[in-house]
Amino acid sequence: MAKRISQETFDEVVKENIEDFELSDLEALNDAISQFDKQGVDLSNIDRTGGVGRQEMLDAIDRLGSLIKTIDSTSEGLVEVLENISQMCFMNDTDISKVLAQRNQVLMQEMPGVNHLHSLMDKYTILEQTVLTKVLELLNKLSKANIEMRDFFEPGGSKRVSVILSSVVDRVTTKGDTAVYPLLISTLTLAQTTSKSENNKVSLFKAGVPDLIVKLLQWLGGISADAPDTTVFNISADTDIADATKWSESQTTALKNACLLLRELCVATDPRKDMSCAYENGRYFLKQPKVPQTLMVLSSRFRGYPTVASAALQAARCLVNTEEGVRMLSLHGALQLPRAILIWEDASVSLMRSAIALMRNLCADDIRKDKMVSDGTMDILIAAMNQEKCSSDASLMEHGFACLAAMTLRSPSNSQRIIDTGVAIDMIVRNMRRYKDKQSLQRQCCLAVRNIAARSPDVRQILLDAGVEDVLREAGRLQAVVDEAYGALRDLNCEVHYVKVNEEGKLEPMYEHFGATKSKLNFNPSYGEADDLGQRVVDEARAPFALDDDESDLEHTHGDCCAGDADVVQKQPFSD
Repeated sequence: MAKRISQETFDEVVKENIEDFELSDLEALNDAISQFDKQGVDLSNIDRTGGVGRQEMLDAIDRLGSLIKTIDSTSEGLVEVLENISQMCFMNDTDISKVLAQRNQVLMQEMPGVNHLHSLMDKYTILEQTVLTKVLELLNKLSKANIEMRDFFEPGGSKRVSVILSSVVDRVTTKGDTAVYPLLISTLTLAQTTSKSENNKVSLFKAGVPDLIVKLLQWLGGISADAPDTTVFNISADTDIADATKWSESQTTALKNACLLLRELCVATDPRKDMSCAYENGRYFLKQPKVPQTLMVLSSRFRGYPTVASAALQAARCLVNTEEGVRMLSLHGALQLPRAILIWEDASVSLMRSAIALMRNLCADDIRKDKMVSDGTMDILIAAMNQEKCSSDASLMEHGFACLAAMTLRSPSNSQRIIDTGVAIDMIVRNMRRYKDKQSLQRQCCLAVRNIAARSPDVRQILLDAGVEDVLREAGRLQAVVDEAYGALRDLNCEVHYVKVNEEGKLEPMYEHFGATKSKLNFNPSYGEADDLGQRVVDEARAPFALDDDESDLEHTHGDCCAGDADVVQKQPFSD
């Protein structure tokens, strides 16, 4: 963890530079920054502008605190001061350092800015909806811009969000109150942003947010509580026309945000944590009645509401991480849905990306991946990936190549089907050249080539003629792709040496794998039976370090340096 200092410490150093060393204001500020940088101090939480705009923000925070004390009688002026703080933190100013400094004034724990915003959430029952919406929007902006703001959200922040969300969901689902949609959307968005931190993800889940999401999705999506979970949902071109239910713009946005919140709770997004509750959260949603069915119903309306469908597909993908998840989603149309989206001419890139990402997880199941090959879904996928609007999106192409890699794994017949398309291999080579710096995409391409070549020796020459050797060797220069590129080249019978990329980006030879050797083995294999095999092994045993003839009578006395001194070379074999 980087070292941190307080604003007071930084200001004292600047003041000392001015008073004791007679530096100008700018020289004193730059010298203080330089000193702390050399000491490895993280100054991201420090106002380094010399106090420009600081008093303005402090006055706004004090004004907010004064208004909170009178909130029981009136909330007049709250919207104005909240908008003022928001403008200072996110205004379009060329002096970005001033904007960051003013944000830090709100985020500093010794300052009451964040506490004021949280105390306003506690007063949700008496606060006007427009004011509460402004509070949530400001908290969301601050949390999105600064990870420390998300960390400071606890303790208590997730509980406050859960209480507000519960109240709003109840008004929507019980009373049909459409006036609260802006507040509902702001609450869902704030929960989604803060759940990017693992501690908040855990707290939101414990506070009951998942149950509120399920209730909201089923009500807004029109899923009846009496509908059986085993109902197979068939995707058809007339789905949107046959469904008379129409969603308003606010309802559409609320559905999209609810799906994205579900997804965020089921994805490990905090790299600072080694463990995450995301997997267990996904299993919880999967076991809730009609959740897979609800997500597929929402996704099936992609022609009328593509943004909702895209978000629902992303949420559904997080549930397809076990065999049970694959089975349950497939029961409600998960295999047919991507095909229907890919053949729709007006499908957006984001919608197609979400559909192919779902396919990627479904392909982990051998039965489902073979079905998607046999029913023509794979051919449709390759045709879509060959379109420029798709090939220009690196994330979409990565998901597509991951599907091909999974389909060809341990399946020579599927590999032959891909070769027979006549365009798939050229597409792999073309995109590996196009996205040389996309390590994840390069890795999936290498896996696809390797899986095709490993069990289909007859097509190896076709791969080589298409130019895969050159792009594989180029991919092998990427640190995260070297193993896959090496494996693909080896299975293509190309001469290859196992190398590593050093810190300067240059290639260095690696040590040979255990058991591998360039020279001829010094023994011949024998398959005959031998009664004295044990004794022969003992007779032929060699010490770990062979001695030269002139070193055979050297004496060695064990000392303190034997175990750990790297400068001492032990030449005599270890003995009892």
